[in-house]
Amino acid sequence: MDFNYIKYCQYLISSQKNYTLTNLANHLEQVSHDQINRYLKNIDLGTEMLWQNVREEIVTTEDGYLIFDDTVLKKKYSHAY
Repeated sequence: MDFNYIKYCQYLISSQKNYTLTNLANHLEQVSHDQINRYLKNIDLGTEMLWQNVREEIVTTEDGYLIFDDTVLKKKYSHAY
């Protein structure tokens, strides 16, 4: 399979609205939704890998803030909250 975390990250960065694996698979040749799903289940894309990829892009300043928000909102029709 010609798919890796760099392609996945590039997809997330460039996508404006639709972040689904199905949409990603529609934009890749010879890579199916199931292949991407299996790949993501078996790879650890932890915080250290994220930091390695973004630390050069962060410009520090005394007036700036970097905020991470992992809030999960209650969904009206969801069975689990």
